[in-house]
Amino acid sequence: MLFSKATHHGAPARRRFSRGRLATLGGAFALALTWIVPLSAPASAAAACDVTSITPNRARVNQEVNMVITGHGFTDEANCGRVSQVSIVGPTSVTLRYELSITDTTVTVYLPGLPEGSYSVSPATGTGATPWGSATHTVGDDQADLAVALTATPAPLLSSAIVYTQTVTNNGPSGLAEGTVTTTLPSQTSNVTGLPTGCSYSSPTKTVTCTVSGLANGATATRTFTAGLNLVSLGDLPATATRTTSSPADTISTNDSATAHCSALTSVLIAC
Repeated sequence: MLFSKATHHGAPARRRFSRGRLATLGGAFALALTWIVPLSAPASAAAACDVTSITPNRARVNQEVNMVITGHGFTDEANCGRVSQVSIVGPTSVTLRYELSITDTTVTVYLPGLPEGSYSVSPATGTGATPWGSATHTVGDDQADLAVALTATPAPLLSSAIVYTQTVTNNGPSGLAEGTVTTTLPSQTSNVTGLPTGCSYSSPTKTVTCTVSGLANGATATRTFTAGLNLVSLGDLPATATRTTSSPADTISTNDSATAHCSALTSVLIAC
């Protein structure tokens, strides 16, 4: 504050604010009011009550499994309700109320053996309400688990190429009618040679797609081919083989792909 110390006829002068100072104080007061006005709380997001997946989503006829249902809001009584049972609807319908393990995001339940068919699996409240929705569980013996492997070996010295071996093993229980495995090659690939019957190369996508058919339970199919590289190829050279289609169904995805790594120390010196 600015105060005048001048006297008038010997008496102390009254203290006065300059106009500029008053304007400053007024602005500060307005700023203070701005800071103390409470802000509106943001609107809360709607609660999620859903099923996102079930594992396993397929079983053999009369196979007993421990099923894990994944989702949200299974214990959110205020917004969704609380799961206390699991409803199985299909060729045979059952309601499972025992041996449940429940968290807000998972429900684990013992599933008895069921006859062949497609089943709708729904977490439910004690009154049977199913606000979380459902997922599909398929029962049938006709399935083939394909395990994919990929190895890489440098071609002879100074050839600037890599030899790939793609292996598919049928872990059953059924025979494979037909399936495809696609290998995505390094981006530096310039050409592919030595393609076996049933395999084709796409230059724009740098992929080799191989068809496998008539593979019995426990049998293995191997495909070998050579990828030529650009002369300026350097650094990491990854390639990945992936099961893309198969019949009958493959319900185990953890072994559906494999990656092989090589590296180019120079354009013609490659290590894998």
